[in-house]
Amino acid sequence: MLLTVGQLKLSEGAEAGFRFVSTDEYGPVFTMHLYGVGRRGWFLLNSRHIRTDHEHGPRPLIKGQWREFLGLIKGCRFWELPERLPDWYEFVTGQVAMDGWDSFELTGREGELYHHIVRLVDREPGLVSVLRFCVRLSGLFEPPAHPGVEIRPSAPDVGPIS
Repeated sequence: MLLTVGQLKLSEGAEAGFRFVSTDEYGPVFTMHLYGVGRRGWFLLNSRHIRTDHEHGPRPLIKGQWREFLGLIKGCRFWELPERLPDWYEFVTGQVAMDGWDSFELTGREGELYHHIVRLVDREPGLVSVLRFCVRLSGLFEPPAHPGVEIRPSAPDVGPIS
């Protein structure tokens, strides 16, 4: 059961929740919902390109991951960031040119705090850490394990043959 709290639904029992949406021109498009209370956290994952061996959730975060995620949120100063960068005006006036499409959205609710940000081109260094955390946690970028297959390094480059 989900409880509506402002503009973000929190899972029952959660004190805080975040929704991360990644849209990558060349990679998986996925949405991750992270929830937590105290030191315990869990997440749900959805993707159009999800592998068949991948579970949507809810899946528990391992010990320390919820606190790590909250530390990244605090470290990037999420609650103070401008909602949209670059500004739409910069697009319309040609100040920002885009080659391809790569964006992400992060929405959060913790107590009475609510914030939503969208990044279309560049990302602040702290947000890159949040992005990496979510990508790593998703498991979408790891190849499935193939039992009995040994991965060997390629042959060394011996240079041009004369």
